[in-house]
Amino acid sequence: MHIHVSRLRTALLGTIQVAGTFQGVVKIQLDDDGDRLREELLEQYPDAAFKRPSSMTVEAGRVLRAYLRGGENPSDVPIVLPDVGFRTRVWRQLQRIPWGQVRTYGGVARAVRKPRAARAVGQACGCNPLPLVVP
Repeated sequence: MHIHVSRLRTALLGTIQVAGTFQGVVKIQLDDDGDRLREELLEQYPDAAFKRPSSMTVEAGRVLRAYLRGGENPSDVPIVLPDVGFRTRVWRQLQRIPWGQVRTYGGVARAVRKPRAARAVGQACGCNPLPLVVP
């Protein structure tokens, strides 16, 4: 599997790294620690080979930079969410929240039919591999 990585500088958040496969973006990291990015991706994709930026990761970076400058939301960026059970359900539910609206952890927990799992929802939000695209 090839993972292409693009790095971009933003005025608001500093360096953002966008990693993706031919299917879509698999990780957005809000720092410039390339070693940490590779380590985290190798945990999920042990056979990954890291490559130069692809047209998809460059375009995803362009969309994210525009969003941070006040542009359209980046919901059209193609993404690949890892299948990690409950966390994936939470991330998919976050994507259903209308842009500009908010939900409590308890509200998201009820939406994924685990009404007593508000803390677990908070943990899933903290582990979100695609910040800015998955709110």
